Amino acid sequence: MGADSPPETSLRLLASLVLSTAVTQIQIDEGGQLLTYVDVGDPGLKIALSYEGDQHLWRGQRDRDSRVWAVMQDQGWWVRRVTAGDVLDPRALLGSIRAEVNRRSLGAVYL
Repeated sequence: MGADSPPETSLRLLASLVLSTAVTQIQIDEGGQLLTYVDVGDPGLKIALSYEGDQHLWRGQRDRDSRVWAVMQDQGWWVRRVTAGDVLDPRALLGSIRAEVNRRSLGAVYL
């Protein structure tokens, strides 16, 4: 599967600049049940990037997102929530992804 929206496509293209094995629509399970799909990331390094548009500002969605990210972090994932501002000026975003790739590639994963 590919990206679902133009901002997710932009995120996928940006991610490919710093993730050598960028994968889209990564399935995340909890207790054998589907929890969510992550827009793009590197499953081997457990790096996840999720684009959050306006719908993520709604209370119910924010509550669900918070639970999802907590579960993922408990599973050892590094989750970066990405907004329109990150995509428009991606320098800080790319820097934080690069830094995490370097940490995880060196084995410095914090659970």
